[in-house]
Amino acid sequence: MAAVKALPGVLLAAAVLGGCASGGAPPDAPPAAPAAAHSSPPPAPLPALGGWTPPPDATALALRLGSASETERAAAEEALALLDDEGRCTVFRAGLRLPDGPAAVACAARLPWKWLDERESARCVALLTPVLFAPDSPVDFEEFRSYLGSDELGPILEMLISGSPEVDADQDPAGAVSELHRIVRAEHFPALCRLAVHPDEGLRDAAFGALHTALANTDAHREAFARVLLAHWQDRLVEGPEVPPEDGTGYPALLREVLRRCFVAREGDRTIEQWALRWMNDVSPGPGDAELLLAMEETGLLSPGAESSLLLALGGLRDGETGAILEARLAAAATGEEGRSLLAAALAASARRGSEEAARRLRALAGEDPTAFVLLAERDPAAAASLLRGMLVHPDPETAAWARDWVRWTLIRGEQLERPLPDALFEGIEEVALASSMDGAALARLGSLHPTLATRRLARAAVERLARAEPGSLDPREVGFLEVAAPEEFRAHLRERAAEPLEPENPAAGEALAWLLRWGDPPSGARLAAWVEARRAEGEEFEGSLGLLARSPCPEAEALLAGLAAGEGWPHEALSAYADLHGFEGGSLGFILFNHEESLPDPALREEFRRLVLAGRPMDALAAVLAARPDHEGWDLGAVDDPRVRAHLEGLRDRRSPGLHRYATEQLLLAGDAAAREELWSAYRAGRYRWIDEADREPLTLGDDLSTLPFWIGELESACCRFYKPAWFLDNWFGIQPFDFQGDRDTDSLVVPAAVLRRWWDRVGTRLRWSRIAEEFVVGPPVDGN
Repeated sequence: MAAVKALPGVLLAAAVLGGCASGGAPPDAPPAAPAAAHSSPPPAPLPALGGWTPPPDATALALRLGSASETERAAAEEALALLDDEGRCTVFRAGLRLPDGPAAVACAARLPWKWLDERESARCVALLTPVLFAPDSPVDFEEFRSYLGSDELGPILEMLISGSPEVDADQDPAGAVSELHRIVRAEHFPALCRLAVHPDEGLRDAAFGALHTALANTDAHREAFARVLLAHWQDRLVEGPEVPPEDGTGYPALLREVLRRCFVAREGDRTIEQWALRWMNDVSPGPGDAELLLAMEETGLLSPGAESSLLLALGGLRDGETGAILEARLAAAATGEEGRSLLAAALAASARRGSEEAARRLRALAGEDPTAFVLLAERDPAAAASLLRGMLVHPDPETAAWARDWVRWTLIRGEQLERPLPDALFEGIEEVALASSMDGAALARLGSLHPTLATRRLARAAVERLARAEPGSLDPREVGFLEVAAPEEFRAHLRERAAEPLEPENPAAGEALAWLLRWGDPPSGARLAAWVEARRAEGEEFEGSLGLLARSPCPEAEALLAGLAAGEGWPHEALSAYADLHGFEGGSLGFILFNHEESLPDPALREEFRRLVLAGRPMDALAAVLAARPDHEGWDLGAVDDPRVRAHLEGLRDRRSPGLHRYATEQLLLAGDAAAREELWSAYRAGRYRWIDEADREPLTLGDDLSTLPFWIGELESACCRFYKPAWFLDNWFGIQPFDFQGDRDTDSLVVPAAVLRRWWDRVGTRLRWSRIAEEFVVGPPVDGN
């Protein structure tokens, strides 16, 4: 990243400020801690934070830490040194309850983030922000940034913009801004744009870098960032007001200058170029833009995405010179696979200008190239729909199978080009498919391809045809569709096939057993137990099969698991499965057993643990471990319904010094604790980095509450570090891949992922169902639909 050049401060700052429109309202922040003026003698403590009232002696010692007397402070430090972690934690938390002042600041500065609840985190930020950059600042910046929320970044940026804080060697403002990029949201762009023209070069560079990290994920505040770019490139801003071309159409003046600098002068990097292309694609060019577009074309250095955007833009003009460029491109276009997308763009542009021959060639190319199909769907939806029906319901099974895979990529490509395929393209395919001779596997794949096709009628027909023909090899998502869309019919089908002989010429029987094992089916438990035992004997057991067998409790499954659990060595998977069979819920026991040397270091405890599990008392076994290892983190206890476990978690939540408050609160949330739910959601909405970064999917979604997803989709319009977390769980458990829409080395991203996911949510938000077989959410039928 090039450094921001020195700029004429007053003039430049005023101009940039003029272009910074206010962003959307940020998520609701937790209530601010009440302020109190300094006074002497010490006033009464502030109202309790988090429902806790500190002991009077802790408050008294906290006050002494902020005394004006050096002797008094030294004596307080000596007293503090005699305390253990729990005692010091109590004193520091007591200090947070004091009014603003030296004692409160001293205590806040010494609290690790893991000792804080959500409200205390907000209080620490309020106390420490004013002294963050002070000489000899007491702030441990690594701890501070761990609990600092995105909601609280704005005041820090404003503090840097409005003044010149004295710099402490350990708390460099530029370094702080750079490190805090990980909590940047789109709402911070206006302030960062102002900071990016700060007189201090280090702050300019840091602010520009923070903007850059979020640029791929948001198109908010375009004009403000464009002004910063021009300042970065030119040492000055474009002079004069922004006015449209004379004919009232075309690119804004700022966009025109950014495009020239990016693609003619070659001053932008790939992230900035893609941002500029997204803006360019949102605006139709005017006659006054022809010269710029021709200059871009003449460089010969455009990426494939930029070249496609350029060609499509030329289709919006009508002059002869740009028309000649298009004709030349068509004449020289490569017809190989690598050149098809550019050829498609040239054909679509030429067709837009009235060429019937180009329109015909685009229709012909649409069956081979995803970009061509996307552009055809935009220009001629009826032709695209007809082509799609013919491809997906082709009488040749191999051609139809290829078409389904091809359509999956085409759907992604349409979103990347900011030209999503309309749902109407898929209307009528179900009727054609049901009237055809397609087998059940093909119908299941159709149902998992697009929400319009995810109907009960298609799923039931797929199951019926699976009963008459070999099912083929279905992937978990396709089986998951049958599970949620036709559960009764599909379970009956699997039972019927699972009862057939296990022979090489009948692979469907083994496949049905595998799906039933994942789903769980007690009536088939005896058959499943025999199958698992036979596979173990042949050395073909797949990982986790014993744990899955516990989903189908029956005497045969219990006998198999009991025998294996009582065997030699430490058969952790069998012990865990046996515990699950006896009513244990949650994954913690399997983790404890797998890591028994660390979890159960005492051999006597280990044997007692095993004895209790084999006696059918897994809850008692877990309680024994918790009593022996009271401060352990990482075990999934939220699904365990036992008062001893809940008391253990409540103790961890309230005993702060082990540093397990966040972990215990997450587990209590999953156990149904309303206060835990409220606290975590407040922390997530405030954007507290480590609270989010160290959480798994279930806490982040408040126990898979789908109403939380719009918030997390909004968080995708953030810097790279904040983008990753929701992108990760949406990718792994919800069947939508935000990373597919960021672009890569060979594909320009012409859309921000959040825009794609908002469309996805509008389409399927009420239709997501958890599939036990696929172990993720899949799209099911409409609530009242067929």
